[in-house]
Amino acid sequence: MQQGNQRRTTTGAADWIAQQASGACLDSVDIADFADPMTRVLLGGDGSTTLALEALLGVRLEVRVLHQDVMDSARLPEPMGRLLRSDEDATGTVLMRWSQLMDTRGRVVSANYVAVGGPTTPTAEATDPAGIGRLDRPIGHSIRAAGTSQRRDIVTTGTDRWRDGRRCATRSYLMDIAGSRRCFIRESFNPHLVPADLAETERPA
Repeated sequence: MQQGNQRRTTTGAADWIAQQASGACLDSVDIADFADPMTRVLLGGDGSTTLALEALLGVRLEVRVLHQDVMDSARLPEPMGRLLRSDEDATGTVLMRWSQLMDTRGRVVSANYVAVGGPTTPTAEATDPAGIGRLDRPIGHSIRAAGTSQRRDIVTTGTDRWRDGRRCATRSYLMDIAGSRRCFIRESFNPHLVPADLAETERPA
């Protein structure tokens, strides 16, 4: 997959990103069941994940966009389709984005799958004032730089498998940007940096 590639598709990469974003492969875990307090704070936060990770890790993060594509909103799996589609946008398009947040040592901090809905496809500054579609900046940095209001509602939390097979913490949420555009985002975190261990529960006597 080529970085920065953006075109209208109906199959292939965009569908794969949509499936990953939907979280169909996740094991659902309540936030309170994670052992590490930093992990619980991160999964339950309603602000920018990028800024939260930077504060927790003490480093500046950059984005690596692995693929960015456009697909028909009618092809979205649930619950994304229900959450992103509206009567006005029932036959519109969504931007599908697969990216990684990287630290200054080149480590992958998080893997991110994003579906961006709205009345227009964010391909240019004129239709994307919050800069969500930028390839050179994390979404959290773009929203902060634009001074755009946003609200995030957690949809799921749980565990997935990191690329080396270890269990990792993950969450998905719906983000409303200035009341005009919605994003469905799933984030999985490097377990070396964001522990995914679960709290021990009492065993029955």
